[in-house]
Amino acid sequence: MSSHPSRSVPPGLSPVNVPADPGRLPMTLPMLAEKKRLGDPIVMVTAYDYPSARAAEAASVDLALVGDSADGYPGILGYGPKSAARFVERHGAIEDSPPEVLGTHRDEALLFKNLATLVSDASLFENVEELRWRGPGAEFGPWAVRIADPKLEPRIRALESRLSRV
Repeated sequence: MSSHPSRSVPPGLSPVNVPADPGRLPMTLPMLAEKKRLGDPIVMVTAYDYPSARAAEAASVDLALVGDSADGYPGILGYGPKSAARFVERHGAIEDSPPEVLGTHRDEALLFKNLATLVSDASLFENVEELRWRGPGAEFGPWAVRIADPKLEPRIRALESRLSRV
């Protein structure tokens, strides 16, 4: 954990059960651009699971890349970095491999490959300002209820109120 007083873990709490700072604004692309422009360091960590993601949040890191350290994607049991490398060495692309090699996991493998493929020619936005969060829409309340998180809507409403004063 950081030695910064506002980021330290209170006595008796582990990083996993430290509540997130409700007053902290979520990091946005314009905020990252401003940090870069000012020459401020941008703190980013890799969190391999929920407990480490919560620890990163409690430490107030700017960005946390959350993922699975085993396969990268669920569903292809037994395919880690070494077995995936052997697969590519023997068969090449998933599409070029004999269907029986992955068996019932072939469709999943193709889906995960599609999900992991970086698309560099997608039309995203004209101006970074288009990404500015303008508060929750009318559909937010029902979604908070649907995912059964009673604390979510009050936290977002408080954030919305703070942002309207900025």
